[in-house]
Amino acid sequence: MIWIHWIKEVVKLEEAFSRKKTFFWAVLVLIGMTINSEFLGVTSFVRCTFLNPIYYPRIIAFFHSSSINLEFLTRLWCKNCIFVLQKFLVVINERYVFAIDGIYAPKEGRKMPGVKSLYQSSQNNSKPEYIMGHVCQMIGVIVKGLDHYFLVPLVIRMFGGIKDSQGKIQNTYDVALILMSFLKELGKSAYILSDAYYAVGKMFLHVLSQYYHIICKIKINAVAYEEPSQPTKKRGRPKLYGDKVILRTLFKDLSVFEDSEILIYGKKEKIKFLQKDLIVKSLKRKVRFCLVCSPERKRKIILLTTDLSLPPEELIKAYSYRFKIESCFREFVHTFHAFMYRFWSKCLDRVKHKDSAQDISHKTETEQKKILNKITAYQIFLQLVVIAQGLIRYLALIMPQEIFSKSNFWMRTQRLDRPPSGIIVQAMLRNSFSDFCASKTIDHPFMKFLQNKQLKLRSPPIDDS
Repeated sequence: MIWIHWIKEVVKLEEAFSRKKTFFWAVLVLIGMTINSEFLGVTSFVRCTFLNPIYYPRIIAFFHSSSINLEFLTRLWCKNCIFVLQKFLVVINERYVFAIDGIYAPKEGRKMPGVKSLYQSSQNNSKPEYIMGHVCQMIGVIVKGLDHYFLVPLVIRMFGGIKDSQGKIQNTYDVALILMSFLKELGKSAYILSDAYYAVGKMFLHVLSQYYHIICKIKINAVAYEEPSQPTKKRGRPKLYGDKVILRTLFKDLSVFEDSEILIYGKKEKIKFLQKDLIVKSLKRKVRFCLVCSPERKRKIILLTTDLSLPPEELIKAYSYRFKIESCFREFVHTFHAFMYRFWSKCLDRVKHKDSAQDISHKTETEQKKILNKITAYQIFLQLVVIAQGLIRYLALIMPQEIFSKSNFWMRTQRLDRPPSGIIVQAMLRNSFSDFCASKTIDHPFMKFLQNKQLKLRSPPIDDS
């Protein structure tokens, strides 16, 4: 049964909960997140798990419990996830490949901590320029199954929107460094894939200090420097940098570019590339630039990596995996309804539109603690959604054929050459949930806990007429 594999991995997270009953509620919430098909908040967990409605307040209280060690839970999930997915992990140049990116969660709650005004830079006319909401960042690992690449999420954190006692707001790069700190225990070097937003010196220096390497796209107007010429006998300090190179000017002469054919996004494409090892001032060291020109897509981009041993073809191929985090975000929002939480706080002042952050320094110590506890509840909710989504990905990798044969889920264009999507695995788990509840093969105390909390459904009366 597919649920046996699911519960086997969930049990490994029990150490992060100081009370066994809190862990049981966490498993129940994970089940709700896994088989839920509604977008109606925590109440949908009650319906999809056949829970007695009197336990609804218990689920709300669970997210605010002090017996959940969020940091330890995250580390356990990262460690176990990497271990069970070992044979599926993508390895380039003897390094794992991770991707990091951010996402906006629209929220209109006037009493929701962390809600602030967000600017959306998009060419889509249907998107407003400014929205109110939360900001989250996620990091995940790239895996391969049935010759198809996708991302398994590991960590997500919400940030910004609240000023601390010193009036400071947590920024994007601080949270990105926190996310990457959870990868320390892997014991192996890795590549971090990111977009141009993360191409700053602070990020590069931290990544290099952790023995990781970054692969990212940079802005087209970037500049770098050649190595300085050999020092002469003139007096004074020797030069640190050579001639300035405006990278976009190198696209003018495509005759010096090399031709290659690389497998990108599932098909082979002919591209032209030029490799340059130049010095970046913010790092004070040499990095590798790769200027890529695609005649088919009529696009020019500049890629950067801090690993000087990475061949340019591998660099281009590795960066193409970064888009998998965008697909993960789409499933995160639309399949797992990650942002359906609606927790709010009486202690908070009403949030006004166009507010950049909420200042709680004038609140009492008790009120500040309650507001920050609400932020922690958001973090717990989001991390549990990440775990639920990761478990679905894990099941799709280890038993794809069984899921296809038993899901009874019709799709117009079903592809058997790649692992089943999250919605197919979700449908199979949803259809077999009743069998899971009545199963006697799973010998775990949680089963008794679940059965005692569910409604005792009576069979309909028999019509003798």
